Amino acid sequence: MERGEPNHPKDIAFLVEETLSITPSDDWWIDLGATRHITTSKEHVMDFREKKVGDWKLYMGNSSWVHIFGEATVKLPLPSGSTLTLNDVFYAPDMKRNLIKMGSK
Repeated sequence: MERGEPNHPKDIAFLVEETLSITPSDDWWIDLGATRHITTSKEHVMDFREKKVGDWKLYMGNSSWVHIFGEATVKLPLPSGSTLTLNDVFYAPDMKRNLIKMGSK
């Protein structure tokens, strides 16, 4: 890219992909577009409620589907010593990241 040339969308997408590859998969990301909290692991899960595989799917922004295997309450320990409680969290082990839903959806 030459000086003064505007950024291209492909450059931004590359940056996001690069960030995904270097961030630990057990981190939690805040997602303004998510409609549910999602966890990829049963770590910190309480009150797990199994879902029948195939009955529940999550539609992704890249037009793919991810199976939901259950729903639970997740208690995340915070650096301050407090705990963040997330209710009705989908368990989707095939997701790449844990998501915290933010927004009104």
